[in-house]
Amino acid sequence: METYEKNNHKNGKIITILIIVLGIGLSVLFGYLYFGEVAKHPLIDYPTYTLSTRDFTSSNVTVTVTNPSEKVSEYSFDGGQSFQIGNTFDIVENGIYSIILKDINGRLSKKVTFRVSNIDKVAPTINFENPTTIKVGTNFSLKTGVIVTDKVDDIEGSGLSNGYVVTPDKIDTNVAGTYNVTYTAFDKVGNYTEKTRTIIVTDYIGTTYYRYRTASTENYQCEPYACNCETPESARNNQVCPTGYSYKEPDKCCRTCYKTCKKTNWSDWSDWSTNKVNPSVTVEVETKVE
Repeated sequence: METYEKNNHKNGKIITILIIVLGIGLSVLFGYLYFGEVAKHPLIDYPTYTLSTRDFTSSNVTVTVTNPSEKVSEYSFDGGQSFQIGNTFDIVENGIYSIILKDINGRLSKKVTFRVSNIDKVAPTINFENPTTIKVGTNFSLKTGVIVTDKVDDIEGSGLSNGYVVTPDKIDTNVAGTYNVTYTAFDKVGNYTEKTRTIIVTDYIGTTYYRYRTASTENYQCEPYACNCETPESARNNQVCPTGYSYKEPDKCCRTCYKTCKKTNWSDWSDWSTNKVNPSVTVEVETKVE
């Protein structure tokens, strides 16, 4: 009986020790897993930022990251394709942009995406029949046949500003001669266009002939910038970059990318015809009288 009780007491001690050891082991394991995951977590969850303006502008829009700089080592404004040291970036055209931060431990934040749509660098267009021939004594307004448009007329905050200006503001249609009149149109952010119109005042009105040319828009690459930057060992050691990359300090190898710009291409002039053609945003018209 005494031996049985001793054995039970001994077994109880062993079980207690095993429970304690198991508890300590589990605590160490959970602690390791917890603090290991915490150690893997980036110092910054999401980037925060401000824009230099949300009003329509003809200038670039500057985005500034406002997270504490002591926690950030590099900034990306293209969704992680390239990184830079500075916390500001000049946006030159409307589009969708994404910010990712790399903290001082090399870990990446979540991505924050935003849209910029308030950049307007395109000047208004002015169209009219040129030259314009009228008979002496005609009551003629210098705004007759003039079409002025701006590509963002339908967007609140931009578009034309107070129509357009005509210089001189009148001509003497009682005196025959050739008059040059300048039209100037501004949009609300300061882009402007000037175009000169020739008005012929004559006693003789013969047959009016028209010819025209049409405009088409073409996208092309402009404004090169460094993109897809990386830091290979070759750059760290000897400042040599892989094929297709150029060296950018500090120890960065970057490709050259380009912004997309638009330009207007005009077709050849048509043959002269008596069929009247009206000018428009994409049609330029010339006339002659014979």
